[in-house]
Amino acid sequence: MTEKERLSQLEELVAEMLSKQDITLEDVAQLKEDVAQLKEDVAQLSTRFVRLENRIERLEKRTNDLTSVVKMLSEQQAVLTEKVETLQHTVEVGQRQNMELLQQMLKKINSL
Repeated sequence: MTEKERLSQLEELVAEMLSKQDITLEDVAQLKEDVAQLKEDVAQLSTRFVRLENRIERLEKRTNDLTSVVKMLSEQQAVLTEKVETLQHTVEVGQRQNMELLQQMLKKINSL
């Protein structure tokens, strides 16, 4: 093989290597862009995550507040139910006593 043929082969190899190097550089540039986009996406997701955490905390507080209100209302309802039952009993006893008094008065009137 002559020197000219070797040089021609070397030129082809160098040209191929330079072509592959250019492709590699383009790939690296694309990878850098992709990484930058991923970083931006991660930052946005982190921001959303923080907002969701804050929202969950507010919802948990509201839920706890509502649970307290429901418990208080339940206790008040129990007290009111007891008062109504006591009042019903008092009214029933009063009605019986009034009926007995009326019956006694009618007996006395009839006996006159």
